[in-house]
Amino acid sequence: MDKLFKLLLVFMLVASSWNVSGQLNAGNYFNQVGQKLVILEVEDCCFQYEVEWGIIDENSCLFKAKGSATFSNPLAAYDGEDPDWTNITFSITNTTIQLEGGIDFIGLDCAKYSDCNEPKYTVFKLQ
Repeated sequence: MDKLFKLLLVFMLVASSWNVSGQLNAGNYFNQVGQKLVILEVEDCCFQYEVEWGIIDENSCLFKAKGSATFSNPLAAYDGEDPDWTNITFSITNTTIQLEGGIDFIGLDCAKYSDCNEPKYTVFKLQ
């Protein structure tokens, strides 16, 4: 019985570490050029967001999106139906979120020729 209790305790500790509500704060996050990512309604499974990032260039690489992102683990989330083929991927570290648009979302020209994927556009910090 003691062994079962220890196993249950370890499982509970691991499960509690996957509680993502402590990893992400709702609020306004900004990148270096002043574009905004708004995190709304953080739940254990997901969060609502609105974001604008990128640059207006010849490839039209300024992006706007809003929707629901699902946590794949406490430090990552994705928007889209398939976690392997996402519209947007969110990497979460303390008060910083880095996002990456999938090819279907940003297109091949923006992915190849634009600097819209530079950290000054894709890294957002809570303010």
